[in-house]
Amino acid sequence: MKNVLIRAWSKDFSRNYGNVVVAELLERRVMTHVPILPGQIGRGSVGRDFPGAVLIDSGEALGPIAEAIRRGHDFLITIAATDVYIWKPVAANMSIADYWTVECVPWVEMARACAIPDSEILKAAHDDN
Repeated sequence: MKNVLIRAWSKDFSRNYGNVVVAELLERRVMTHVPILPGQIGRGSVGRDFPGAVLIDSGEALGPIAEAIRRGHDFLITIAATDVYIWKPVAANMSIADYWTVECVPWVEMARACAIPDSEILKAAHDDN
């Protein structure tokens, strides 16, 4: 897809950090890290493959978002042109000729991968009774 509107949001969607139209959006698999033990962020991780999106544009357009990702700022983006509306940026890389690539994964799938599975929570609730 070409000329796609991207909006950057705080994690609670209370603040819009800015909007940009990126030159190109590719849908492809994206590898990122999730906790080894769900619900235990910061205690080790493992690489996991997600269906993803890659934003591509010049440093002038995508640079502020890419630099924020590289500095570790945590935010979400929306891409209205996709079936998945809320995305989590996970990596930003400078490529040839001052062009950035920003890799994103679906926020809901990332949240599920980082959470304790529903089955374990339900089992523990029933075991307590």
